[in-house]
Amino acid sequence: MTSPKKANIFALLLLLYSTAATFLISFLVVKSGINAEIAQLILIVIQDLLILLIPIIFYCIFTHTSLGMIIPHEKLSGTNILYVILLTFLISPIITVVSSVTTIFYPADVNTEILNYINKLSFPLSMLALAIMPAVFEELVFRGIILSNYKGTGLLKSAIVSGLFFGLFHQDFYQIGYALVAGVFFSFIVAYTNSIYASILSHFIINGTQVAYTKLLLSLMNSAQIQEILTQSKESTGNYGSIMIGVFFTAVFTPIFIITIKKFMLHNKNHKMDYELSISNQKSEEFEIDINNISKPKKSFIDIYFVLYVVISLALTLIYSVLTV
Repeated sequence: MTSPKKANIFALLLLLYSTAATFLISFLVVKSGINAEIAQLILIVIQDLLILLIPIIFYCIFTHTSLGMIIPHEKLSGTNILYVILLTFLISPIITVVSSVTTIFYPADVNTEILNYINKLSFPLSMLALAIMPAVFEELVFRGIILSNYKGTGLLKSAIVSGLFFGLFHQDFYQIGYALVAGVFFSFIVAYTNSIYASILSHFIINGTQVAYTKLLLSLMNSAQIQEILTQSKESTGNYGSIMIGVFFTAVFTPIFIITIKKFMLHNKNHKMDYELSISNQKSEEFEIDINNISKPKKSFIDIYFVLYVVISLALTLIYSVLTV
């Protein structure tokens, strides 16, 4: 049986595990004497297996369930694939504006790290580490286990919580804002398609296009130019040019996005009903019972585990930001 409490406990344990695992791995790398740069490149490729896949497996074991029982996995139609692709590109300017505005208050140090990884890894490994694996495993966690356990709270609340947990999990003030926006969007397309494949596809498009564009750009530069780009990325804060460009494209594409999202919602009204009916894990012929369950007053989803997740993740984010200054 799904419940927000179960999601909150899982999110908190995931946060504590990922923090402990990161420190343990760093300690072992230092003690082993392995070249730190090589170790870092290896870890960026396998980090989702260590940080996300293991908790997913333990969740299934301890709850005596399978992912297929709780995560919506309806096959995407060709029309929905096209809708997801189009909507992803239409919402990208909004995500760009949020991330650009964030740089006014906090530097985008993570961009320098990503540029460095893309520069040193081959294109296939860059796509695997920074696009494919995050799209799969982050979605299984945040739009899979967490969002599915929040179904009974209503779509808006569950989408916001999924986005909030997703943003805070990055433990970087620069990433929290745009990850939250992306997380809410991912949640809506999962609910309206009744399929985790929708958010995996959208997540991959966002990350994959960035990796491909960056790899192409770096391939056209010499080592001196690449080093200059890395330096500028590290020092850049408050990129007002990016903000203005983002605002312009947001203004242009938002009306198209609104029209498209309405058509997408109308097209998928039956899929969304299937998603809502799965709250009680009952069959479609028990429609009347399920509707009564859905209409009941929603219980509060904020508990001690929710609060601890938010407080601890913000504390860790603050600590990391101070250490990297």
